[in-house]
Amino acid sequence: MGTAETEVGYGVSAPLYETRHDDDTSLGVTIIDAIAAVEEIDPMCEDLGLYESVDLEAVETLFEHRPSGERWRFEFTAGGYTVIVDGDGFVTVFE
Repeated sequence: MGTAETEVGYGVSAPLYETRHDDDTSLGVTIIDAIAAVEEIDPMCEDLGLYESVDLEAVETLFEHRPSGERWRFEFTAGGYTVIVDGDGFVTVFE
């Protein structure tokens, strides 16, 4: 699994999609919507296979209990994409 901390141009591709999670929806929905946007599919009609890659409820719990004032990040792969959720609520999808 690669890291996205490296500058673009040094072995890491530019993000395919980035969004910021808001408190009006669950983090899982934000992640699903981000991957669906990259795939250009309706997230309500397609099986993205995320549940085979990551427990979205666990990610939500980790995000909710992240330490304040410290850098936090969760990274996983799903469907050939690397997904990074950071402590500021950004969800970024890389190829």
